Amino acid sequence: MPLARRPSAALAGIGLMLLAALCGAGVNACYRAALREGLPVPLVPFARGLITLAILSPWILRAGPIAALATRRPKLHRRAVPPASPPSCSSSSPSPCCRWRTLWR
Repeated sequence: MPLARRPSAALAGIGLMLLAALCGAGVNACYRAALREGLPVPLVPFARGLITLAILSPWILRAGPIAALATRRPKLHRRAVPPASPPSCSSSSPSPCCRWRTLWR
């Protein structure tokens, strides 16, 4: 009888992404339920931030605050931030940058 194979890294990544999506949906459901119960709006995100900090604090304290937030690919983080002002686009020559104009309207 052969030994059970470990799942590949791709399958593990898929599983973690599905777990993250389910956790996000659960947090959103709890957020809406808390608002329906009549909690003040500023209190709900504050409480969510405190819970997140409590969950992440052992990892941050173990690694150190700088090392926990450090990245090996800082250029990828910069790509995720939209520009301060949308680029100018002309209708005669649409470019991929013109999508920002539609997002900022």
